[in-house]
Amino acid sequence: MTLDGNGLSVTGGPITTDRDITAQGTVTGQMDVRAAGISGHAHTHPVTSAPGTTGAPQ
Repeated sequence: MTLDGNGLSVTGGPITTDRDITAQGTVTGQMDVRAAGISGHAHTHPVTSAPGTTGAPQ
């Protein structure tokens, strides 16, 4: 782990916390992010009959 004027760098292992994480900029990664089993990259929103709306992510 390295902490310097450029920020915090962690290599070689996972990061675990039991608290909230807040970002003031863009969060990027090389892997997909999943929430409640739904892919943040490959999910779809089905079209509904109501104009301008979509269904829940799938």
